[in-house]
Amino acid sequence: MYCYSINLLESKLIFKFIILDVYLFTYLQEKKEILIITRKDRDFMRLNLEGEIKMKPKNITKILFYEKEVEKNNQTDSDDEDTIDDAYISNGYFNFLEGFNKDKYVFKYFGYYLSSGDPYDAYSEEYYDITIFNIENMKERTSSESSIYGMCKKLTDTLFIDEDGNEPIIYYDEKENIIKYLDNIFKGGKYFSLDKKSKIAIFIQPDILYLIDFIKGTKKSIILNQSYEISNILNIGYYYEQGNEFLFLLIRNQSFICDIIKGKII
Repeated sequence: MYCYSINLLESKLIFKFIILDVYLFTYLQEKKEILIITRKDRDFMRLNLEGEIKMKPKNITKILFYEKEVEKNNQTDSDDEDTIDDAYISNGYFNFLEGFNKDKYVFKYFGYYLSSGDPYDAYSEEYYDITIFNIENMKERTSSESSIYGMCKKLTDTLFIDEDGNEPIIYYDEKENIIKYLDNIFKGGKYFSLDKKSKIAIFIQPDILYLIDFIKGTKKSIILNQSYEISNILNIGYYYEQGNEFLFLLIRNQSFICDIIKGKII
């Protein structure tokens, strides 16, 4: 992974460092740090945007290439432990890593599905696992096996949902130290994050849109001036400017071409 800073005045990229052995990573918005899972040892490390290591993996001492000084680790080729090989299998693997609750915790997701291509030996298998870590020491707090998702994404700073915005919603109950699920909040609705913090949009076919701000405790109902199939609403954006609210809808039309529709909330 290459890391650069940007000089906007001169329109230049300034090389900072290269990170080796990256298996999975995410940017921690609150901490302004990069969280990495290494490929070789599946260990965690954190570093800031200057390349200063805040938490070092146990078994790797040197993992950064600097522009003037080159440091090498003892990396060796190894098979991915999160893969399964089978000549008859078509498969899919899903990985997701994200900080949440103001980067107090880390949400790690791993899943796979396996299916046989042999008509005489048909079978399928699914496995999905969610693990919550404490960000300061990356110690596991709790985990839960599930067969609900193929992939998930962040909805707010404390809520997660499946990749397509369908229920149930996942959240971590800090007091009980349990991963929980919510469903039937808006039955048949499709959920979209507007800022990954506190604002979400929920589309109800064919033309109803709810805007919810969990911090302000507000909910606004909007009737769109056109009807849409729920599967054709790909994304929703929102912004506020000079006292006015605007929405962007990313729509897939009948020709399977994506259109962006902008509208003012009145």
